[in-house]
Amino acid sequence: MMRTVLIIGMLSALTGCATATAKSAVTVQLLSTLPSKPPTTVYKVKLTLRNDSKEARWFALPSRFGLPMSEKLTATARERFAFEEAKSVFFYQYYGGVSVVVVPVPAKGSLTLVGWTFDSDAKKPRFEIWELDRLTFAGQTVDVSTFGKRRVQIRDASQTRLISSSTIRPPENVRLHIHARHKLSLDE
Repeated sequence: MMRTVLIIGMLSALTGCATATAKSAVTVQLLSTLPSKPPTTVYKVKLTLRNDSKEARWFALPSRFGLPMSEKLTATARERFAFEEAKSVFFYQYYGGVSVVVVPVPAKGSLTLVGWTFDSDAKKPRFEIWELDRLTFAGQTVDVSTFGKRRVQIRDASQTRLISSSTIRPPENVRLHIHARHKLSLDE
């Protein structure tokens, strides 16, 4: 049985005001829970990221539900992945004290990931997904090259391929320049 995520609210981190749109910038629908070693639960979701901006934008996702994300982190490793069914659709995962996943979404477009997984030790996980104005790594803006199509749906987001992996020595700073914070919780 599918259950829809309860959207608690949207807060603009930079302007302090929320804007109403026809569709939410982030929607999450719980598809199933998967067995895991207690107390951890793995949540399989349908995640849709919408970008109403005239410019392509990054979205930052937690690597685990319930873990706080940080606007500034020190990365010791970075991996780039592509989805098997659409090899031009990619994302980065930065590792360090806090791990974060960043996904580009084209201008006036959307990306739907069916079967994306998060794990959590919480029974009713609360989490945030951040819409970014930009992403910087080692003081340089990371290009938001996107996949060309405005609307993409990945039917099996669990099928990814590692494109590149690098250990970062010395560690480099990653900065998430937040446009909006989308606060969510799974309604089991």
